[in-house]
Amino acid sequence: MAGVEYLTETEESVRAPIYLKDEDHGDLEGADTLEIVIWLRDKKGLHMELQGNGHQAKVTELFEKIRESRNLPEYANKIFSLWMVSPLLELRLKDDHQPFEIAQLWDRFCMEYADAKRDEIARDEPVVMVQRNVFLSLKDEKLFWNTAPEEVMTLLYHEAQYNIINGRYLLSDFDYDSLAGIQALLEKGPFSRSLESYKDDIKNYYPHFLCKSKKWRGRKPVTVERLKEAHQLAFENTGDMTKSQLYCQYLSVCAKYPFYG
Repeated sequence: MAGVEYLTETEESVRAPIYLKDEDHGDLEGADTLEIVIWLRDKKGLHMELQGNGHQAKVTELFEKIRESRNLPEYANKIFSLWMVSPLLELRLKDDHQPFEIAQLWDRFCMEYADAKRDEIARDEPVVMVQRNVFLSLKDEKLFWNTAPEEVMTLLYHEAQYNIINGRYLLSDFDYDSLAGIQALLEKGPFSRSLESYKDDIKNYYPHFLCKSKKWRGRKPVTVERLKEAHQLAFENTGDMTKSQLYCQYLSVCAKYPFYG
C-alpha cells in the first residue's frame, strides 16, 4: 500500500468505492495499482492505494490497514466488519471476500436480494463501509463499553446515530429527546440558552420523518424549543461525563430496543 489518506464524506469525486488506475483497465492481472475508499460512520474515509494485484486484496488485509491507520485495538475485528453498502443493499463481507470482486457482481446481488427496478439497480453505487459486526451479541458489546478506547466508542456511537437520524430505529419520544440531548452535548458542548443556536439543527438531531411535519401520528412536534430542552436536560443529568461516558449513555438508550445492533 502506497499510503492512506483521510477524506470527508463531502468529497464526492472520490466516493467511488473501488477503481483501477486508467492505464490498468485492460488487464486486471497486470494492474499495478488499485485505489479504494473505505468509509466509516463518522463521515471520514480512508483512501488507500494497493500496489500489485490490489483487486485480489481480501477483507482481512484491508481491515488490518484500517485498524492500524485509526489506531484501533487488535480485538477491533470482533466489534466491526467490512460491509458493501448502497442505498439498495447492505452486505456484510466475510474475511476471505475480495471487495473488488463483490463490487463487480453488485448488479447481480441487487437483482436477487433488493426490491428495486432495473434502472434503480443500474444507478446504484456501493461503497465499502466499516460497520458493527452483526454477529457481535449485545452482551459482548457491553463488555467493551467501559474499557474500549475512545476511537472504538466513537465509531459505535456514529453508527447508532446514523440509524437514529435515518429512521431505522423507532423509539419513544422520551428516548428521542434523550439521544438528541446527548448528541447536542457532544457537538455543542455545555447547554446554551440561545434558541438561535438551535435554529437550523433539528433535522440533524431527530429522524427525518419527524421533521417533515409539525405532528406525526400523535407524536410531539419537533421544535427548536424541544431540542433546547433536550440539551438542557442532558446537561443537567450528564454534564460532567467524559466523551466516552456520553457515548456509553447514548448506546445504552439504543440498546433498550431489540433491533439495536
